[in-house]
Amino acid sequence: MGGLLIGLGEELIKYGTDDLPRFQHALKAALAVVVSMLICMRLELRAPGTAMVSAAIVMIHQQSGMVIARAFYRALGIVWGSLAGLTLICLFAQQPPLFLAGLSLWIGLFVAGSSYYKNFQSYGFVLSGYAASITAVPEWSNPYDVSTNVIFTVSEVVIGVTVSSLVSALVLPQRVTPALKTWRHNALTKLLPALRAAAGGGAIEEHSSQYLQLIQESVAIEGLRTAAVFEDPEMRLRNESLLHLEEAYLDVVTRIHAIYRVRQLTNDAGRELKARIDRIFGQLVSVVSKAEDAHLRDEDALETLCSQLAILERKLPEFIAKEMDADPDANQENRQKVEMAGAEIFAAASALRGFCGASQIGLAPPRIQLTQSTIKAISFMRHAPIRSSGTVALIAGVRAAIAVGFVGAAWIVSEWTNGFSALVSVAISSGLYSLTNAPVSASWQAFVGCLLAWCLGFFFNFIVFPLTGDVTLICVCVAIAVFVGSYVNTFKKYAILGAGFNLYFSYILSPTNPTVYNPTLFLDRGFSLLFGIACAATAFALIVPHEGEWLAAQYSLQIRRLLVRAATGTVTEDSSAQIGRSLRDLIVHLVGLPNVQKLYRDAAINWAFGALWIANTVARVRLHRESEGHLTASAWNVAEREWLEAIEHMARRASPEATETAISSTERALEVLELEERQAAGKANQVIFEMRTRLHSARIALIDQRALLRVGPSR
Repeated sequence: MGGLLIGLGEELIKYGTDDLPRFQHALKAALAVVVSMLICMRLELRAPGTAMVSAAIVMIHQQSGMVIARAFYRALGIVWGSLAGLTLICLFAQQPPLFLAGLSLWIGLFVAGSSYYKNFQSYGFVLSGYAASITAVPEWSNPYDVSTNVIFTVSEVVIGVTVSSLVSALVLPQRVTPALKTWRHNALTKLLPALRAAAGGGAIEEHSSQYLQLIQESVAIEGLRTAAVFEDPEMRLRNESLLHLEEAYLDVVTRIHAIYRVRQLTNDAGRELKARIDRIFGQLVSVVSKAEDAHLRDEDALETLCSQLAILERKLPEFIAKEMDADPDANQENRQKVEMAGAEIFAAASALRGFCGASQIGLAPPRIQLTQSTIKAISFMRHAPIRSSGTVALIAGVRAAIAVGFVGAAWIVSEWTNGFSALVSVAISSGLYSLTNAPVSASWQAFVGCLLAWCLGFFFNFIVFPLTGDVTLICVCVAIAVFVGSYVNTFKKYAILGAGFNLYFSYILSPTNPTVYNPTLFLDRGFSLLFGIACAATAFALIVPHEGEWLAAQYSLQIRRLLVRAATGTVTEDSSAQIGRSLRDLIVHLVGLPNVQKLYRDAAINWAFGALWIANTVARVRLHRESEGHLTASAWNVAEREWLEAIEHMARRASPEATETAISSTERALEVLELEERQAAGKANQVIFEMRTRLHSARIALIDQRALLRVGPSR
């Protein structure tokens, strides 16, 4: 009986953790859509469906801050798009080719912008694009009604986003701050086993997917951070701390991958040498294993882990020196392997301690009063530079323009009554699904969602609703449908299917004042929406069809540009973090690229990780020179300058010769630092030791680069 009660308790806890938030979110989404519809009906607006669509799209996210952020950018985007649509009508009301050309260019331009930027700014761009079609295309045949349509559309969108924001913030709110604390705990529960497995000698092939998931986790905290400014005034004061937390997390993940590589490079060591290397790795394994057994939600346990890591950092240099002196007759290569293992363990311990410290600072309540307005706070939401390639963004824009132009031409030539719905549909699909890593798959998921919404909408509109004139029945039917779609949306694998169902169900059903009973028009409208989605999916599949490996090459080129920037640009703590986050984003893009051979993808990802190590090393070494350059001798200044020039040359030219030169210059820099370390004492000794640990990581990454040049993606 006791075991049964314990099992039941565990199931209830699991339900409360996993499924209950899903149900709460689905209920809130259904409530927001229904209330938006009722308000529009009460105000006798023409198309409550526009408000319903806005509420459904904004309620895709569960956290209140994310909903409000999305609502803000949707309102902003609809205003800009409406002005563009009104302008196009004013200029080309009687010139269909010019109107469609202008609309295609406008949508293509903003789809390119959405691919170029990221997060909620990206959504604002994509909405600014297709909003022009929503406001202008339906009333194109009656140009004088376009201004009225713009007023109604903007009003309906504002109602939808306002209601959804209020419902999300006031009804069973899910705040960003608890989500950040949960993220911190989940991050540690994933980082520690991965770090222990790496230091313990696990095979890198078995854990490649694991550390890629860790990289993707850093994207989650950035989304929470950028949304928090809309939800909690105090979070604006924590922005810098959260940026540091994000950087510290990324540093730990990088160290995990570096340890795997060191393990690979030392696999051929002799028994005695391998025993010494294992003892060095065992220092970290011991600390991490103890931490795994602790309850790290407790701040005291986190503080204990920080203290143990600090002790490990202090004793590691002496321990490494002892292991290196254990065999005085060892050749230079074996001594280098021992030192390389010690350097990575020191860097990993330092990175993990930095992450724990950043967690405590970033999630602690701020001690000063709020002095910054929300509007001003929005300006620092995008600290990182542009994340995407300009060429990639241009292709996304051209693809969207061609798809919209094709559907528009088909509408004009065929004189299709509901052709404007197909044009709106292809504009929405070309914009929204271009933001995903697999736009073809996303488009077809949306197609299925639209098909299901079409069938269910027909059943409700022409079989259920005529049974009674009571609006209550409409509310119940809409609520049930949106609830199901929102619940499906909470599962990552089927998120687009659920979101697409809600979007197109609201758009197709769209109760009007007064209600019109026209099954033929309804069926034609649904078919036009499906046709638009199919055209967008076809464009994704046919225009630049081999984009996978081509995009991998583009991302690799962008990685090299970031390396050049790290070696030659202005160096600050902020610029270093920006480069790290940009490289992180490129790795995430590489993971999700379609149509890429496994060997090619793995090589590209390995090069991206290596570039992350090198960029991190370059930034840290240059920061040391800026703040503590007086602690090193002139010989190091010469060696450092030669090393930076070699890194820059290697980044600009993907050639074996440039890579060999970079490896040689790194080894010379290590030799110079080794000589200086013997003569230094106190703080200078510590600074030089930290610089050498970073240079060892850069050397490993350059060795990998030499091997990857034979595969191709790093070119």
